[in-house]
Amino acid sequence: MVYSLAEVRAILAHTDERNLAFVVLGLFAGIRPFELYRLPCADVNLDQGRAMIRRDVSKTEKPRKVELEPNVVAMLLPLTALPIAPEANARKITEAPRKAAGLTGKGNDVSRHTYASMHLTQFNDLERLQANMGHETPKMTLTNSYDWISAEDAVEFWGVTHRI
Repeated sequence: MVYSLAEVRAILAHTDERNLAFVVLGLFAGIRPFELYRLPCADVNLDQGRAMIRRDVSKTEKPRKVELEPNVVAMLLPLTALPIAPEANARKITEAPRKAAGLTGKGNDVSRHTYASMHLTQFNDLERLQANMGHETPKMTLTNSYDWISAEDAVEFWGVTHRI
């Protein structure tokens, strides 16, 4: 299950600015909510276009580098002074905009699956996607995180540079 482009736009439109980094990094970088909650701002390097998920932050306790696409950097640049997860409960950060957008019944993993599906469709680089997501095998990425989406939606998704 993935978010449609309209749903992504609705989520962004209903996300308040203090939670925007968390939501953007989940939707457009595929970082798990658990990891985002623990990710220090200093480990998101917009100049280099990457986020470092250190061992103590990673769900799997394996460090990885997540490459950030230009649209992610564009959305995060104005937010560099904000914490990634200002709330004590990561679920609340993503639940509020989903609820406001009328998107109930879709869990936190949908952001990660949306990222994987859009990334693979747009860039056709399973090895890079697998590394970004921290999956051990390509099969894990394809089986657990990928749904078919149109090439047009992927192009538009990676062109999103602001929340509204």
